[in-house]
Amino acid sequence: MQKPNSFKNLNFQRMPWYLGLRLIVVAAALVIFMLAWWIIPHEFLFFLLVPALAVILWAASYGWRISLSILLDWLHYIEQL
Repeated sequence: MQKPNSFKNLNFQRMPWYLGLRLIVVAAALVIFMLAWWIIPHEFLFFLLVPALAVILWAASYGWRISLSILLDWLHYIEQL
């Protein structure tokens, strides 16, 4: 009795490489940041970036799922006011 070849449907070819949406968003954010750094005075840009840095550090301390759910709850609370 022979076993059927269960490996005949495996595809070992490489997937084509493409730019993912996440990579495009990160690259666009970096380009916008570099343009802002070049155009906006550094003293003013510092006060624009401190809240963004605080949010990023806060999200990193929780993990993105928990921080996103807390942020959504907070936004819903603000909408109810």
